[in-house]
Amino acid sequence: MKNDSQKKAAIKLSVNATLCEVEEAGKDYLDGKKNHVDWIQVANDLYALTGAHYVMVCEYDEKENTLITKAVDGIPMKVEAVVLRLGFNLIGKKWSLYDGVKEELLKPEVKVIESVLEASSYNLSEFMSFTIEKLLGVGAIYSKGFVYEGKLLGNYVLFMGKKQKLTSLDNVNKLEEFIVKALAAENQ
Repeated sequence: MKNDSQKKAAIKLSVNATLCEVEEAGKDYLDGKKNHVDWIQVANDLYALTGAHYVMVCEYDEKENTLITKAVDGIPMKVEAVVLRLGFNLIGKKWSLYDGVKEELLKPEVKVIESVLEASSYNLSEFMSFTIEKLLGVGAIYSKGFVYEGKLLGNYVLFMGKKQKLTSLDNVNKLEEFIVKALAAENQ
């Protein structure tokens, strides 16, 4: 007979996950993880639920008005190749926010982003952004802030493949509720 932790470990999210499965997986963000958000798990879950080619999750630093990359998930070999070309470590990278970005992330809807350049908040050069788009085969890009009581806590960015669109956000929105509650508890 499986114990509770083994049962929870058996929940694997996918694009076809039911709302019940998402809720069950979301409870893991609140159970026994007081004052700590597992950013790698956040990236893994969003990657599984959306079918995106790549997912990046960031934490917001209010003092510096930056987003800090906490985790990335996607096709490992391609991500590693791009990171080598970037010349810096992606995890821990601080992205300064230009005017209007924070306000966009505070909105309740998912934002469609036009390019890797825009997704980087113009912290990367046009050449580097274009190179990343080509190397990773980036198509549509979506971003949304993790917001609690009007306060930005972080965000996620979904990099879809060419000709790939995000079909449904129902499961992502449900999981996001749990992620935001965990982030809010961590930031209190």
